[in-house]
Amino acid sequence: MIRTLLFLLFAATPALSGPWMRDQGRGFASFATESPITPGSASYSSLYIEYGLRPRLTLGFDGGSDFTGSGSALLFARTPLWNGKHSRLSADLALGAEWYPGFQSPVIRPGLSWGRNYLLRDKSGWMALDATWSWRPKDDTHRPKLEATLGLTVTARSKVMLQSTWEQGNGTRSLSLTPTHVYRFGKNSFLTTAVVLHQSPRPSAFKFGVWYTF
Repeated sequence: MIRTLLFLLFAATPALSGPWMRDQGRGFASFATESPITPGSASYSSLYIEYGLRPRLTLGFDGGSDFTGSGSALLFARTPLWNGKHSRLSADLALGAEWYPGFQSPVIRPGLSWGRNYLLRDKSGWMALDATWSWRPKDDTHRPKLEATLGLTVTARSKVMLQSTWEQGNGTRSLSLTPTHVYRFGKNSFLTTAVVLHQSPRPSAFKFGVWYTF
């Protein structure tokens, strides 16, 4: 019975929240590195943090950089808009900056997230749809992004995810597909391994990361 309860708690929501709010006083952190398969391409490292400040307010940080000196750093706030029996909708607003050599600009990024839990036989899973619209006022760049995620808890220690991402910026469009395995190796620690399959000409990449809940 105790093992069943622990399994349900682990499976209830994904670690990366989407529309799900962090419980008050609880947090989540993720660090990942994406290494292109093609030699000579720049690796990218990212840091993501969430903290439940109030039952209806989650604050966080979303940032990253590569070895060419390009990167971004944003602070965000998320609040629920609607909670149903199995699905929910939330909104967030992020403020920060983006930069690359010789250029720096503030960024505003509003977003909407929808998600729901589901059962596949005796396995718990989740699906989410995240939409954001980034605006860089210095050069008036607009970048819409749509991300769909399907996740499944395989065992008490193992999850699998499939993520599809579409985004547009600087007159170009990109599409990627990312299958991911998540392994729980401690009480609050998770190891992630993934392959990011980018649409040509952008090179595909291996992605490794660590999640930690606190």
